[in-house]
Amino acid sequence: MIGILLFPFRLLLALLGLVVWLLVVLPLRVVRLPMRILGFRGTLGFAAGAAAGLLAAPGDGSETRRRLRERIDGARSSRGGSVGLGR
Repeated sequence: MIGILLFPFRLLLALLGLVVWLLVVLPLRVVRLPMRILGFRGTLGFAAGAAAGLLAAPGDGSETRRRLRERIDGARSSRGGSVGLGR
């Protein structure tokens, strides 16, 4: 009977443990190897460069793919055939 009454609290505690693992432990494990290889300054510089690249990106991926597709289709129509993409 007590087990049934405590089940919601045990479930909540397990869910809290999962959230802590996803937000704290997993990112620390992912960063551990690059940190050991590159050092703190290298890892920090890589993260800053990635963040700056994301902020300076001209648009989202769908817009870039649309413009690239239009450019490829334009090259195909001007040549009258297919454009080789290395495949």
